[in-house]
Amino acid sequence: MIRDIMFFGKPVGRVINGVYIIDKAPEHFMRKFNGFGISNSLIEGELIPKGVRTVRMIYSGKQGVQVFESELQQFIESDREWDNRFLDDGKEIHDIQKFMDITKMRRI
Repeated sequence: MIRDIMFFGKPVGRVINGVYIIDKAPEHFMRKFNGFGISNSLIEGELIPKGVRTVRMIYSGKQGVQVFESELQQFIESDREWDNRFLDDGKEIHDIQKFMDITKMRRI
């Protein structure tokens, strides 16, 4: 079963058979943490309730397409967090993201 994942009314990825698949671009890479993040509210509000166990990130960058995969639990347990503040309809949102170092993810 395929389920689109929405975040603030925008599609951000999809779940296929317990795997959260998300496309990432160079501007999504956080050098400070050497990796990519997922919103904690997305993890708790969408991914866990939908039975997601695996995260697969498809990264399109200067070196072509690379695919990184890890268990969702690794993001949940990560102590690497960032407050990605943004405005939504004039209201400031504090979006805490959990980051995973790409060296701790599988390349597939």
